[in-house]
Amino acid sequence: RGRHPAARALYLRLYEETGSHRAVHQVGMVLRMAGRLEEALAVFEEEARLLPPDPLARSTNLYERGYTWRLLGEEEASLAFLQASLTEAEASSDPLAQACAHRGLLEWHLRFGLTEEAQRHKEAAIRLGTETIRNMVLACGLTDSLKRVPGIELHHFWGKVFDVATLSKQLARRAGERSDEVFTCGLLYDLGRLI
Repeated sequence: RGRHPAARALYLRLYEETGSHRAVHQVGMVLRMAGRLEEALAVFEEEARLLPPDPLARSTNLYERGYTWRLLGEEEASLAFLQASLTEAEASSDPLAQACAHRGLLEWHLRFGLTEEAQRHKEAAIRLGTETIRNMVLACGLTDSLKRVPGIELHHFWGKVFDVATLSKQLARRAGERSDEVFTCGLLYDLGRLI
């Protein structure tokens, strides 16, 4: 707790220098961790006014607001923000944001809600975490396995592969297909060029 004032001062200075909503977000997190929940909530609300039109940024902000409301014991406000966080996380297609939102809803249901709903969110968070870890391990293994291939600029190649995998995942999600498997296929689609 003794380092919270220094961290808060650092992020406030960073915000003054950059105007970044991320710096404001960090100020809110420092205040929340220091137990200054009402102040943290006010900072997260200020951050919300600075956010770009990006579902991932909105999801993160909504999660923090829902989490802080839960710590304050505000059942309805907390649930509304956490549900909105999950909606934005799903729109962003970011599995980590989705897993965090499910974890927040899990904690909410354990404290205020139904056991079945808590279990549903627990399973979703675990599933998302497992899929993300598998794809990260696969991607790291692929990119680290080859250092040079004659005639291929690897930085450009892997950038294209990740773009294809990400786009494939988004299309699969819209079509109601298993986006994690499609993402993995996208990582592998052009591997033959390297052999």
